[in-house]
Amino acid sequence: MNVVSNTSPIIFLSKIEALDLLPQCFDKIFIPQVIENRSKINPKQYLNHD
Repeated sequence: MNVVSNTSPIIFLSKIEALDLLPQCFDKIFIPQVIENRSKINPKQYLNHD
């Protein structure tokens, strides 16, 4: 399943050091650049992107 993420799951999963759960649950996670900028972390380092 492909999903698009907003800021909340990225921020909350990063706070509990669980961003690595996302690729276990979804085939592809799209994080718009504006969301990545607002989250002040680099969520893509935890995700499997092409």
